[in-house]
Amino acid sequence: MKVKYRMGFLATVALLSGCASIVDGKNQVLSVETRNKSVPVVGSNCKLTNDKGTWYVTAPGTTTVQRSYQDLNVQCEKMGMAPSVAAIKSSTKGMAFGNIIFGGVIGAGVDIASGAAYDYPSPITVEMNDLIESDRLSRPTAAHGSETKPSEGAEARKANVMLADAGCQTTQLPTRFKEGEGANFYEAFCADGRLMHSVCTSSGCRLRTAKD
Repeated sequence: MKVKYRMGFLATVALLSGCASIVDGKNQVLSVETRNKSVPVVGSNCKLTNDKGTWYVTAPGTTTVQRSYQDLNVQCEKMGMAPSVAAIKSSTKGMAFGNIIFGGVIGAGVDIASGAAYDYPSPITVEMNDLIESDRLSRPTAAHGSETKPSEGAEARKANVMLADAGCQTTQLPTRFKEGEGANFYEAFCADGRLMHSVCTSSGCRLRTAKD
């Protein structure tokens, strides 16, 4: 009887330790590609971010990320094209439910905490948009009534990246409509129809607020 109890105890320990996580691996290899109107775009620099970390890859290419319940934010940039951002949602692996049976609550908890219970779709495709230089555009008078001025390329690109981080996807560089006191003001129409403004100084660009 003692032998049976001892064997049962050892089996229980093995179940709670060795089988604590049957969903194999908290890391996942992802393929990333960028396209423009269904045509592959080669050489885009992409940054992948979730609550577990940040990873970089040149598209088309692969990188290893840590799985998470949180969305994987992918931002890709390439000279001559507008920066693009995509939010990639994770899904729960089918084996994670099996882990509740075989690994118990402990096993499921380990997988959820480490991210091993989740998967991102692969390959990831990010759509890139053509970048139209604003100084080649003939745009109407800005909303405030002053004449639209051509943007300064480098600073306008910084403003464009900042607006992309804020969720404003554009097909053209922001246009400078005001300057003064060491600051330049830019506006851009987002793909969803919003008009957003940014303020750029020597220290960088930020969203324009009511105080500006």
